Amino acid sequence: MAVFTRLGGTAAMADWAKEHLTDFYRMYAQLAPKEIDAAITVRSERDLTDDELIAIASGRGDGTADTTESAEDTGELH
Repeated sequence: MAVFTRLGGTAAMADWAKEHLTDFYRMYAQLAPKEIDAAITVRSERDLTDDELIAIASGRGDGTADTTESAEDTGELH
């Protein structure tokens, strides 16, 4: 990290990437995850509560009801 910072950090990296797109994308492809380990649960809309449907329709969440605090309350970014 120290060397990266001394070389100009993200600003210098972006400048280099703009001039060397092929090299940048080749490097990025090597760093990007190759597999995603995910569990998918399929539920019928008939099984969802009104709060879950509202959350999905408004784009506020993944459809699971959360009555504690919202992303706006925590300052969490999506």
